[in-house]
Amino acid sequence: FKKRDRTENFKFLDKGMRVSSAQDYTNLILSSTFYWVRREQLPVKRVHEAKKLLPAIFDGILPDGNYKYMAEPAEESGWFYIYAYDEEKISEYLESLGIDITKIRRFYFIQSFVKLIEEPIDIGNVYSIVNDNGIICRLPSNLVENSIPLDHFLKVASNYKATNIYISKRLPFSIDGRSILKISALLSIALLIY
Repeated sequence: FKKRDRTENFKFLDKGMRVSSAQDYTNLILSSTFYWVRREQLPVKRVHEAKKLLPAIFDGILPDGNYKYMAEPAEESGWFYIYAYDEEKISEYLESLGIDITKIRRFYFIQSFVKLIEEPIDIGNVYSIVNDNGIICRLPSNLVENSIPLDHFLKVASNYKATNIYISKRLPFSIDGRSILKISALLSIALLIY
């Protein structure tokens, strides 16, 4: 019985990367091309308190889309990494590559691994990812020296507890949260009347 290598279950995806085996993505780390991130000091101490402030932080600077927001604590107290991402566009992109998102257990942003990224990482598609003062960026590889291979990073990342994000798994029929609330309310009223 051969023990399975955990790195087999961690994959990294950047826009424009070739996908060789689209069905074996069980833990997927998304590059910074899939989200917007800011590092902000907020007048709160906990992530759940920060959530109310997130849409205002990105107000007026994002292209049109249906965004979700997320925060995670940065290294210093009172500082947070604030994310905005369009869940539907991410899902559509993954599906266009033939990736079955229902088979992915967890999604991560590469920014959540910032503590692990001290050296540039060559991601193999003429780009590298670098840590630029706490924000993970993608740069052309010809501007980067002394990069490490992506496989080495994935091996280390597989043992790191990072914050995962939620990308809804599409059902055969698509229902958003508001529709579920409306249907629940109508069913409750019907039950009361009955």
